[in-house]
Formats: sequence, structure tokens, C-alpha cells
Amino acid sequence: MRLLRASVLTMLVSVLAPAQQASDQYTISPFWLGGAADPRVLEAVPGNRVFVGCGDGTIRILTDADNNGIAEAAALFVSSVWGPHGLAWKQNGPGYDLFVAHLTAPGGGTGQITLFTDLNGDDIFDVVTTMVMNLPLGAHQVNNIKLDPSQQWLYIAQGATSNSTAGGGACVAKIPVTAQNLVWGTPQIQIVATGLRNPWGIEFLPNGTLFATDNGRDDLGPSDPPDEFNHIVQGGDYGFPAVSGMPPAGNTTRAPIGLFESHSSACGFAIDKGNLLTGFVHQVFVAEWGNWNGLAPTPRGQKIVQGNLHQRSNGTWVLNSWDFLANCGHVLDVDVGPTGALFFSVQWGGPGWLEGVYHVVPTHGTALKMSGLPELGQTIQVSVHSPSRPGHLYKVAASMGTGPIPTALGNLGLTWDDIFVWSLSGNIYLNFAPTGILNAQGIGAGADSVLIPNLPVLSGFTLYLAAATFDPVTIALTSVTPTAHLLML
Repeated sequence: MRLLRASVLTMLVSVLAPAQQASDQYTISPFWLGGAADPRVLEAVPGNRVFVGCGDGTIRILTDADNNGIAEAAALFVSSVWGPHGLAWKQNGPGYDLFVAHLTAPGGGTGQITLFTDLNGDDIFDVVTTMVMNLPLGAHQVNNIKLDPSQQWLYIAQGATSNSTAGGGACVAKIPVTAQNLVWGTPQIQIVATGLRNPWGIEFLPNGTLFATDNGRDDLGPSDPPDEFNHIVQGGDYGFPAVSGMPPAGNTTRAPIGLFESHSSACGFAIDKGNLLTGFVHQVFVAEWGNWNGLAPTPRGQKIVQGNLHQRSNGTWVLNSWDFLANCGHVLDVDVGPTGALFFSVQWGGPGWLEGVYHVVPTHGTALKMSGLPELGQTIQVSVHSPSRPGHLYKVAASMGTGPIPTALGNLGLTWDDIFVWSLSGNIYLNFAPTGILNAQGIGAGADSVLIPNLPVLSGFTLYLAAATFDPVTIALTSVTPTAHLLML
């Protein structure tokens, strides 16, 4: 192990700024430009397929048979499920179950959760089961739904009926996957958490830890309150309508673990649980639909936010985030597919963006994965994933610099900062192994690490990491990873 030097950094390709990150380090494809259907909620499933719930009342199956980032087929699965904001997919023998949260009439009626069962995998549903009826509808509706890791419970994000009253909603609830013909409000529908004005996205970690986005009130002015990212616990009260954003001193409601800009409409989100995209385990991608009623003096949201989701050594969670893709229209939902591709839906387009579903992967197919606690005195493990380059050499580098320096493959964003070394004189900071070799699966696991010294003055800074791969014969540069952000807590 040795201290990394500046010469290594000139081999890495990065980007200029977060808003340009997707164009330089990621390849974005228009997966399906079905704007007339009003694409909304996404569920990526095995086989390069994505179910998309559309505002025209349809659920469609988008299939990318040749894995080129563009769907060749958009088959109709079901119609007359209006305003779908939640999809959950479950393998069921040779077929599958598709759970849908929707409205019973175009733009109205009540909320409902319906199960469509395909018994033989021919993409034609054979059984329809009404699971929950009469979910409240007003200012908001039933939103995302999600199966827990056991796949025995279906979790429901239900919005409040107004800005200032819950109206029977403003909660996260759960039902067994065998539920039938339940009426909202009956004891069989178990309330998990309350005080959430408009919880839109919900998602689990593999260990069962649950998180949710929440849209703040619209009646408190142009700058308040922020939208929230919450760790959802059984029996938790998250403050609505009395408390928005961070609770005041002495208040016992649960505080959000991350905040977004006010009126940005943080909606669907996805957690990359260690597949292809570059970042910390577990990294989060959040769709910010944007402000809708002119409350904010300037446009808000209309972007995808990326963040690192960390659990501190004391057990509490925190989300640190930054812009991943800005000015991309009113994006409503995101999902990470089984192979690591990111999908997002643009409901209303913006300059340069059409309504539809988009597909995002690292441009060079190489990713950097990190795990560990980003706290003082802790060690971060670093792993390179490049499935198409087994046996290639690789090197990891890090910096607090910003760049850029032009290279043959793009712009180098990891420039060396002499203050970085000087301020840490006498401390072993970056403990990177010499050049490694990717194994048969294209993975260099556990070969590199970052030791965070126990120096309080270092808290709160961001470390940027990237990696490059090289042909083992010619030592020619063959790929680079997108830059990963490591925020010190």
C-alpha cells in the first residue's frame, strides 16, 4: 500500500460539473418516446424489460431485446387503470404478479390497488384481484407501492387530501400480498407511519430498512418548507401538518434524514443496491418533478438528484445529495434495473427533452463501488467493476480537486491539490494498492481502500474517486469510471 501521487491522476477521465455529468460520463438513450401516453411510474424487471404506468390508463411492457438501451417493443398489458403512480412486480412460478396503485376513473373516482396475475408468462393477465378499495383522493392520491424483501407484504404510500389535513391519508401503510377487497380504513390495512403530507416514492434496502420521499406543503410561502427524505419506522410520526422540514427543538416527531429544495416535488426514487452504476453502496437517485403552481419565484426541480445513503456508527441514517442530471423536464419516477441501468420517466418535456422513458448507463461500462462508513477514523473499501474487461489492469485515484484537464477519452476532473497532501502531512490518508487485475467477472474486489484519518477539521469535505482500466498487453487506456463522490460526515 502506498500514497497515491499526482501522476496517476492524469490517467482518469471525469466531468466538468454535476449538470453535465450524464453527457460526459453516462450514455443516455431515449428508451421509449411514448409521450402521448403520459408515462409516469416505472418497474424494471429481468429480461431487459420495463413496465410503465401511463396517465392514459395503460400499463405497457417495454422490451429491449438486443440490450442497446432502446425498447423495440411497447406491448399493452392492461388498460383502464387511471393515473397509476405505483407498480410492484413479483415472480410467480412461470408467470408473475403485477400490483398496480391507480384511480378508478380518469382524473377522479377513488384510489385502488389491483393485482394482475399472469399465470404462464405470456404477458397476458389471467386473474384480476381487487386488493384495496376507496383510498382517499383529493389534493393527492395513492402513490408508490413496494414489496418488502420477504415479498409477503405490500407497502403503500398514500397522500393527504389537502395541504393542511390528512383526510384519511398522509401515511405509509401495508397489506399482506394475499389481501382481497379491503376497504381503506379497515384494521386489516396496517398503518406503518403517519405525518407524511405526500409520500411519493418508497423503497427498501435488502435488510428491510424503508425510506420515503415526502412533498412539503404549498401554503407556507415560496421558500418553505423543504421536501424530505425520510427513514420510515413502525409507528413513526413525521410531523404533518404541524411540522414541515426539520422539527423545532423539543418536538418529538421524526426528523428527515435528507432535505431537498422547497417545492421541488421529490417523487420517485431508486436505490442502486450494488449493480453497475458508480457510487457508494447504497446510492440513491431521486426524481424531482418540479414546482407546478408558480409559488417559487424561479423553476425548481426538473432534475434527478444523486446521493449517498449512509448509516452512521450510532445507527442513524443520513442522505447527502447533489445534482446528477439537471434541466431534464418534469421527471416523475426513476428505477434501477437488475443489471444496473437507470431508467427515468419524463412526464412533461423541457428544452431538449421529449416525454418518454430514458435509459442511462456508464459510458465505458466501468463502475466504481464503495462501502464502509464515511466517518473519521474509518476505512472505505473500493472495488472496480468492468464486466466486459476481465483480466485488464486497473488503477484507482482520488482527489479533492475539480479539474478539468482534456484527455483522449474526455475531460479529467480529478486534478491534484497540493494543499490536500500538505494538510495531511504525517498521516497516511489514501491507501491504494498498486495496479490491480480484474478477475474473470471483471471485478477487482477488496483491493483498494481509503483510510479517513481521525482529524475533526476534515469533517464535511467531499472526496472524488475514479478508476481507469488498461489493456494488459499494450497498457493502453481502455475505460474510465464516472466520478464517485464520497462525502465525509
